Amino acid sequence: MNLQNEVHLAADIQPPAAATPSGDQQHVLLTGGTGYLGAHLVGDLLQRTDAAVHCLIRAESSAHADQRLLANMQRYGIDFAEFRQRLIAIPGNISQDNLGLPRAKLDRLAEQIDAAYHAGASNGPWPAMGAGCAEATARANGLQRACANWRPNAAYRSAYIGPV
Repeated sequence: MNLQNEVHLAADIQPPAAATPSGDQQHVLLTGGTGYLGAHLVGDLLQRTDAAVHCLIRAESSAHADQRLLANMQRYGIDFAEFRQRLIAIPGNISQDNLGLPRAKLDRLAEQIDAAYHAGASNGPWPAMGAGCAEATARANGLQRACANWRPNAAYRSAYIGPV
């Protein structure tokens, strides 16, 4: 496995030329909010910023997404009570086109998002580490591809975790 080959974006995924991340983020999108790393990222974003944190959660409904996210925060002892109004669970799926969202909802979200944090993890086994990294990159690219046409100042961070 060549890690250098695993960390590059596909040639057709490029941010707008004027993209310069802003430190004053009002709305961030986070994947992986139901995992260990995601719970702590959500907690840090809520405590250290004034941004609304939109969490893409693999769920069938808004209520189910909300329940999964809040249960995970409680599981890891992340205090979110005073920030609850800024914590937004979005039912979707990063492995699906348009993040599993209806196109109109994705477009509305794209108008708001200042930054995207990809902390999603795989739940399935992979036959080899190299194949796993390639799949992880492909999934991350789906998020990057969705973000590439978003606001010019949107930032993208990835901390994808897969099985080893």
